Amino acid sequence: MYSKFLVGMGLAAAMLVSAPTFAADLVVFSSTGLNLAPGQSIDGSKVLKLGDGQKVTLVTANGTILNLAGPYAQVPSAQKAGDEGRLSAALNGMMKLNQHSTSALGVMRDTTKSIKVADKQGWVPHPWVIDVTRSGNYCSPESQPAMFWRPDHDKTSIIKISMVNSNWKGYTEWVAGSDKIAPASNMPLRDGSIYNVDLDGTTSSITLHLIPRSLSSLQMQAAWMNEKGCTAQTLAMLRTM
Repeated sequence: MYSKFLVGMGLAAAMLVSAPTFAADLVVFSSTGLNLAPGQSIDGSKVLKLGDGQKVTLVTANGTILNLAGPYAQVPSAQKAGDEGRLSAALNGMMKLNQHSTSALGVMRDTTKSIKVADKQGWVPHPWVIDVTRSGNYCSPESQPAMFWRPDHDKTSIIKISMVNSNWKGYTEWVAGSDKIAPASNMPLRDGSIYNVDLDGTTSSITLHLIPRSLSSLQMQAAWMNEKGCTAQTLAMLRTM
């Protein structure tokens, strides 16, 4: 059974700000064969040793993605990004590409050192809003409530949300004139979880990725979001840089 969840629109103001920042050198995006968790900060000025088969992907302060594989014994902060360059520069190229074509957007991948054109994946007005009308990957800062958004807000609607692999379900009325809505804290927010969202009978599937608090700059956040496939939100983040 669906249980009605309360909506606090006062949360919108709190949501539409950058995630809290903390001093961080390098942040782990992923690792293989290492006791390093995604979001964990490491000291980039110290030698990092990787054995055969061990791999780690790191996000630098300027948003560059470093893919390191063993055997490796170097200081990561001294690792040259080479032609990969700064994420912000690549994203600026991505933005210009998008301005020249309203039917496509650029998808940047640091590791391929190129900007690729992909089918348009939507537009959102702010990096942290989740378009409930379009299935896909969406990012949201951890320790903050999710913020849902709809492009058409001319009428009052009913939104129903269910969490895959969980018994949690909720619903509420989405009043006309409001494009954003924030569920109360009783909605579980779990990294990698899938949520089915029904808006007036039309269902979308949302995969949620929580952005670690250790990402201390917009460039780091944008790099993380881009690697997670939160393309529309990455472009929205770019517009704030």
